[in-house]
Parts: sequence; structure tokens; C-alpha cells
Amino acid sequence: MAEKVEKTEIKLTVKNIADCIEDFAPKHYAMQRDNVGLLTGDENATVSTVLVCCDVDTFVVEEAINSGAELIISHHPMMFNPINRLTENTPQEKALRMLIKNDISHYASHTNLDVVRGGLCDYMATLLNLTNTTVCEPVSDENGICHGYGRLCELEKGETLESILNKCKTAFKCDGLRYTGNLTDTIKTIAVNTGGGASLVDYCIENKVDLLITGDLKYNQFRDAYENGVNIIDISHFDSEKIVTKLLYHYLTQNFGEKLDVLISEAETSPLIDTDDIL
Repeated sequence: MAEKVEKTEIKLTVKNIADCIEDFAPKHYAMQRDNVGLLTGDENATVSTVLVCCDVDTFVVEEAINSGAELIISHHPMMFNPINRLTENTPQEKALRMLIKNDISHYASHTNLDVVRGGLCDYMATLLNLTNTTVCEPVSDENGICHGYGRLCELEKGETLESILNKCKTAFKCDGLRYTGNLTDTIKTIAVNTGGGASLVDYCIENKVDLLITGDLKYNQFRDAYENGVNIIDISHFDSEKIVTKLLYHYLTQNFGEKLDVLISEAETSPLIDTDDIL
């Protein structure tokens, strides 16, 4: 009689999850100065719960500890610039020490996730119901697959700037928008870019794009766009990228199902407060 063999549950590791993300958004797609991938932790550590967020701070780390998450996946890397010490003297160093003390790994998928097809720029366009988009600043990888910053869409039917402003408020759940242009202007071409999209201002001017939707623009960039007839909606850096949590949630649950519990951070928040929140 054959011996009964007990089934053993296959446990996921940090590396399993990292490899899955990198199959979608390869690390070499990231900007040269970016810091992506596994930043703290052991790639062989087992993971049953992951917390996804845009930014990692002490509040998010505490949330991960309380929720039992073994891994935090963020958009922005905690260590974008080199650090020289790990003390309790700065919030960043304190957060890193909290991760290490509690054996919580930290993985970041940043500009590589921005530019890949199906990534954050495309997701931003999807939330605004923009279809048939093309890449504004295309780059082809070794397999000839096109990716890059910004997405451009030509609307089948023109819409007013005011209508699109209201769509942005709904899609990104933000009220404190900055914009330049006339509310009654008819928009037929739209470029979008998550995070800081200042580099696309010149592209929009050169290509006579009607509207750029992005974040983190300076006064002079608004002025250049205004003088050249390009409308701009600045929805802020954070509000344009906090949508990463839903993108990561859908991707991870589709690939790992019940093997992985994926939590969206409720502790993170923008350091900026919209006036509409207090008036």
C-alpha cells in the first residue's frame, strides 16, 4: 500500500514576487539615476501579505507591522539618494530601521513602471477613458517593444477644458488642481504623464498638443505652455501617482490569487493639503 503523502503548500518568496513585477516592468527600463528593485530585505524570505503604496514613511511601515505584511511594494524608492548612516535622527533613517528590525522587505518599481506599456502612464490614460494612445517619447527595447514617457490621445469628439478638469477631479479624487487655458477651449489632443511631466511641455508645444495633464510644473513651464497655446492641468505629483496602488493590486492578485494577500495602504497621504479640504 502506497504511503500517504501530505500536500505541502508552496510558499511565495520576495524573489517570486519581484520576478513577477520585473517580467512586467523590467528594471532596465528605469532611468539611469533611479533606484529600483529590492532595496531592503532577503529575497528568499517567505511572503504571505504584501502592502502596496506610493511612498514609504514611518506611518506606512507601522501599518505594515500592524497588518503583518512581510513586504512593502512602493512606487517611489525610500533611498532615491545615497544615505550615509542609519540612526533615529531622521524620519527616513527611522523608517529604514523599523523595516530591518521587523524583517520587512521593501521593493520599489518606479520609472520602469511609469514607462512600460500597460504601466502607470497607460493606467492614467485609462482612468480618463483615453484610448488608442501612442507613446510621446518612445524607446524600443532589445525585443523591439516600444515604451517611454507620456501617452498621446486624439479624441474622436472634442471636449471643453472645463469638462476634462471635472473628469480629473473624479478620476484622481483631487480638488486642488492648477491649470492654464480657457475653460471653454475645445480639446482634441491630450498628452498625459504621471508624476513630474515637465519634460513633455516642449513636446506638446512642438507637436501642437491641445492639453497636457501631469504634475509638478513650475511657473515658467506654465508660462511657456500658455504663450504657445497649450493648455495644462497639473493634478500634483502625488495625486497622479497614488493610482499605482490599484495598478499593483490588480496585477498581483491576477498573478498570485489566493496565495498572496495584497493590502492597499490607508496610512499614506500627500504632504500637500488642498484648500477645498479646509474651506
